[in-house]
Amino acid sequence: MAYPGGTLPSTFFYISDATEATAPTSKKFTAFTCTEAGTVTFKASDSGASLFEVSGGSYVAAGADGVGIPLEAGMTIYGTFSSITADSTAKGVAYVG
Repeated sequence: MAYPGGTLPSTFFYISDATEATAPTSKKFTAFTCTEAGTVTFKASDSGASLFEVSGGSYVAAGADGVGIPLEAGMTIYGTFSSITADSTAKGVAYVG
């Protein structure tokens, strides 16, 4: 499958603790790949931003409050996010586009 953003990511962040990672100015996170299981919270500056809810089969708004999604190692979430926060157990790579 081709990368959904049409272009390759410009950089990435390794998220390994419960500190909120914020995308660089004028950029967004475009994907997150989980390397160790846990719950990851995705936030969007646009309240209309949405993503696919892994467990429920429906779309949910990420918005400024964020939405937490439990992930297993190897799962990837695509979207457009302003920040990503992992809980104390989750780890992964957040791609910037």
